[in-house]
Amino acid sequence: MIEHTDYKDFYEKLFAEIAKKYGPLDKESIVSIIGFDAGGPVNLSKIDKIGLYVTCELCCRDDQKPSSFGNYELMIIGKDTEKWARNILTEIGRMTLDEVIDHHHTINFSEIVDKDDSIKGVIFEKYSSIIYKKKSYGIMLAIGITLPELELCYESGVQACLKKLIEAKIYPNTILER
Repeated sequence: MIEHTDYKDFYEKLFAEIAKKYGPLDKESIVSIIGFDAGGPVNLSKIDKIGLYVTCELCCRDDQKPSSFGNYELMIIGKDTEKWARNILTEIGRMTLDEVIDHHHTINFSEIVDKDDSIKGVIFEKYSSIIYKKKSYGIMLAIGITLPELELCYESGVQACLKKLIEAKIYPNTILER
């Protein structure tokens, strides 16, 4: 927890880059009856019209393993991805309590998604960061990728895969049906 913090002010500053690029976050967040600490899904702020979902409870935790730019929230962008985003961001959120996840890391999720799903992994990319009360916090973009794209990351590096996604006009989105 960030001591003596106005969390509304903190998240307004943390999410300022999102608001600058995509517009304001929706007033309503996606919350669960069972909280993240009790085994439920993460809370999400969103911009529903473009399918942008960003966690809003991870980076203030003392038990999150920080990235190279500090503690962070997770974000996914993609139309019709709410259920997928919530499930995957919850899984990743739990991982951030045990493992360091950083810019240009990848995760293979093929064991936990449906076998018919084309998106089997994610690439992480630092989206933004701020200094708040002398500590660094940020947002990590998770981009959904297919198994062949994950293999490209392993063989040629994440930059090669990102270049392919940019050329195909997929980046920065997660497109589930491809």
